[in-house]
Amino acid sequence: MTDSKRPIALTIAVILVWFEAAASLIYGALQLLNLIYQGARDVGGTLSVIFFFLLVAAWLFFSAVKLLAGRRWARNAILFWQFMQIAVASATFDPHFGNLPVGIIGMSPAIVIVVLLFTRKVLKMTTDAPAAPDA
Repeated sequence: MTDSKRPIALTIAVILVWFEAAASLIYGALQLLNLIYQGARDVGGTLSVIFFFLLVAAWLFFSAVKLLAGRRWARNAILFWQFMQIAVASATFDPHFGNLPVGIIGMSPAIVIVVLLFTRKVLKMTTDAPAAPDA
């Protein structure tokens, strides 16, 4: 599909996903630097967090690139991550121990991405694409 036929909603959603991926990459890198220079009480737990955030960043970057190509599975993978992000962010709305600004910051881009991915043109592009092998 050419760039001129790509829905603007898809482009905006992919850019937002790239920002999420960049944030995950930066957080993972900062945790790694913190582990190297300051150590940790639980090295295994810290390494798990680092690995998780770096893996999420790689998966989001890869899925966003494939979404630009109109792959249905990429839309589903990105939607799954957005729903997980909404679920985690919703926990911050607790009246006793919650943090409303953190919840809003975490949930807002996810909601916008979900809405953009369910627009008619994006759905059409990602469901009507001819079956082609992924490279």
